Amino acid sequence: MKRFRLPFIIFILFWIIGFVVFYIIDENKNFWNIVLTSICVNESSHTFYNFYQLLWPLLFELLILTFIISALQEFYGYNPIVNSRKIASGRKNHSVILGYNHLGERIVEYLRENKCPYSVVDIELQKVDDLISLNQPVVVVGDYTDIDIIRLAGIEKCKEVFCVTTDLRRALIATEKVRELNKDCALYMRVFDDHF
Repeated sequence: MKRFRLPFIIFILFWIIGFVVFYIIDENKNFWNIVLTSICVNESSHTFYNFYQLLWPLLFELLILTFIISALQEFYGYNPIVNSRKIASGRKNHSVILGYNHLGERIVEYLRENKCPYSVVDIELQKVDDLISLNQPVVVVGDYTDIDIIRLAGIEKCKEVFCVTTDLRRALIATEKVRELNKDCALYMRVFDDHF
């Protein structure tokens, strides 16, 4: 809604200016007649009306219909990122991959070949852009140390989590968040340092 604030203000200002001008030039000063003229339902014989009638549908189509179409796209999943998040959050008994690096790619490849449900969480959009374009269940541009992001991946209902990041500090935080949401799932981590 914030991105459409300025177009709506312009549209409302245009209507108010039209209403005021029609109120000034109308002889009858009939309120409902002026309202109907300002939304181009009634006709007027003044030259300003021809100019106003030309711009009104353009502004209406460009501003209002653009808002309606983009709102429908956002709510009904035509946005590929939102659609991927919806797919991921609706999964049950699936695998969750935290991090989409070389090992994460191999795990996803294996799961896709065997038709196993999964979801992926990664911080960088470029890494998972191909999965998003294929409508795969990806929670993207999300920090897997954030509990709200991993909740979108369906952690509460998953059967296993693969934390394949090479950043051990982030992996430890992520596994702590996973255990807060799901105490029973299998949890796999890659740890190179023996002292950890």
